[in-house]
Amino acid sequence: MVSVFPSPANPSTTISMNLEVNEPYQLSVINSNGQLIQNFTGQSKSGLEKIIWNGKDSKLQNVATGIYTIRLIQGNKKQICRFVLVR
Repeated sequence: MVSVFPSPANPSTTISMNLEVNEPYQLSVINSNGQLIQNFTGQSKSGLEKIIWNGKDSKLQNVATGIYTIRLIQGNKKQICRFVLVR
């Protein structure tokens, strides 16, 4: 399960993930146009992992106010969560 707090976010938000232990994951932040904004990869060391997203894209530029999608993929499981970023 993936969740975002707070939403609306300003200027950062915490993404919490309940993951399978010792299995790689990919977490993507996607804007409302379907463009990949930021990508995080890793391997879960515990069941609960947290990432603090700073509201920036992969070039460290602030992204605009809007609705964003979190896509979490781990193994054959895929989860989606949406949140609002307010500047």
